Amino acid sequence: MIDAGAAAIWSSLLAAARELVPLKADALRAGTTPLSDAARASLANLAERRHALEVLTWLEPEVTLALFDDVVRVAAHTQRDALLTRQVLGRLPRKALAERIDAIVDRLLAAEDDDVYRRLAELARHLGLDATLARIVERALASADPDIRDVGTDFATSDRYSPARPAP
Repeated sequence: MIDAGAAAIWSSLLAAARELVPLKADALRAGTTPLSDAARASLANLAERRHALEVLTWLEPEVTLALFDDVVRVAAHTQRDALLTRQVLGRLPRKALAERIDAIVDRLLAAEDDDVYRRLAELARHLGLDATLARIVERALASADPDIRDVGTDFATSDRYSPARPAP
């Protein structure tokens, strides 16, 4: 027998999911630029960030592409939302990820912060971006900062790491 309280909760969840369909259509009609401007503001607001990332998992990948740098920046600076940022970015086509990731990674690594190195290495590994992971590891291993070198060492022993090779 189904618990009446649980059944009511489940029915409410289904109703909320059904409400998403017209909202997603409204979002599509609003256009990527205005929607991404509003989403960018939510990503910058700590109280709204988690919900903003959840919403991005529901919307078309074009919205995430418009917010790509912002989402990667969140991934680089917080453990709390790491899983959500990985889900958001993981929905993007692999080619789009590979084409865009290195530029933002380079900008973020310029801060020379071992936590940023670690978060970005975790992200690259999760997304299967082996060339990006190799670049992060090699840069970390060459750092004067021993904490950053530790990140390089940790990920150099990762099963996903393979040293970058020069292009033929």
